[in-house]
Amino acid sequence: LDPDSASDRPLPIDWSASCFEDPVRWPPDDRLFSHYDVRERALDWAVYASTRAERREGVSIFTLAEPLLRLQRDSRAQIALAQFADAGDPPSTAPVPAAAMLERRRIAEALRAQLGSSSRP
Repeated sequence: LDPDSASDRPLPIDWSASCFEDPVRWPPDDRLFSHYDVRERALDWAVYASTRAERREGVSIFTLAEPLLRLQRDSRAQIALAQFADAGDPPSTAPVPAAAMLERRRIAEALRAQLGSSSRP
């Protein structure tokens, strides 16, 4: 996640085994064996982070919402997306680049479309 809420640049992710063996990042007894394990933990965390703003402080909801839109069939992704749609990002005093604003608009429109289609019978 991008720690700077004024930026939407993607961050490199370390997928090496040593990353998942680091007790600071993961509990030693909680091993992740596949992409399915990572996906499940990520969805659980998304719901957790979506319910209280301080759990995602400093991170743009657009950084969180975009990957969840790809997982929209999962009920946890739908819960988190609905929470993010209601919350919005706090106002920022830092200038936001035009490219980031266009990207946020694209994600916001995709979020509205997804939420609109999921509420239809």
